[in-house]
Amino acid sequence: MLDEGANLLENSSMERYIKRWFREARAGKCSIILDNQDTLGVKNILPILKANTDATIFMCNMSSENVDEFKKEYGLTDNDKAYLMEPPDGDIRKFLFMMNGLKIPGRVILSPIQSKVFFDKEIETPLSSESYLLEGYELLDGLEMCKDADVMSDDWITYPGTDIPGWTRVTKITPPVDDMSKVIWVREDLARKKLIHGESLDHYATCYLLAGELIRIGCKQVVVHTYGGQGEEDADITCVTPDGRILWIEYEHPGSHRIGKIGDKKTKQMRYCDMWKCICQRSNEVEVKKAVGRDFYLVRGEAVSNYLNLLSSSQKLNNLDSRETAEA
Repeated sequence: MLDEGANLLENSSMERYIKRWFREARAGKCSIILDNQDTLGVKNILPILKANTDATIFMCNMSSENVDEFKKEYGLTDNDKAYLMEPPDGDIRKFLFMMNGLKIPGRVILSPIQSKVFFDKEIETPLSSESYLLEGYELLDGLEMCKDADVMSDDWITYPGTDIPGWTRVTKITPPVDDMSKVIWVREDLARKKLIHGESLDHYATCYLLAGELIRIGCKQVVVHTYGGQGEEDADITCVTPDGRILWIEYEHPGSHRIGKIGDKKTKQMRYCDMWKCICQRSNEVEVKKAVGRDFYLVRGEAVSNYLNLLSSSQKLNNLDSRETAEA
């Protein structure tokens, strides 16, 4: 970061180095910030900035002199100049996005929490527990656990754009639930790893996606046990269903275990829970069915959706009238 950039550019030696940084630093994944009060004094490096920048965002409310600095180099028209000189609309700042000759005007609309931070404005509507602010995006209530584990489904969030900073879309993972979006969001650094806590990306993400759907239907105490969180006998996901039963779920990725090993997991884990299920893919359904029996496995997709619908419609035991008799 270079403070008072115009003053630095007045020094011929510094000007040479600054031009070189703009040309070469991006190859080293570097960002350069040239801090300045206005554009005057940086005219000599504008061709270099343009040549080494994929996209440029001009914030409006510029002075006529500042716009003139950019006008020739970026091919700005009189209409562009007039737009760039427009003042903000209250707290809403206007901008002009340019890329490969394409010009798109836009507005920066602050969220209530951003208005509080930048302008110390009181938030008229207090933030409720129904949504979770995520870098300007909103996450459905209760799914913070999955977000903190760096996994989200596109169904769980609302966002104004097409990208989430620091996150990447993954479409190679099959959604565990039939009506879930095929777009899965994971943190960029996570997507590059071969193993996450000793697990493949498919296994790790699937467990948290299932956990999120369990939370959405009203399950409590939902926990994902990555890489043996409770020891050898733990399941991948444990929770308490809406009707108060303990449910343990094991996800079996194709080729990860022999039939005998899968059967052993079922035998050891079932003594700790009221219900036990093994989720698998269509490609390893035969092996899993042979290992655990047809009543104890679900193929990801429609079967899992139907099972979750069944759980969500079950009557909650803690809501039963004390005079009523619950069926065993």
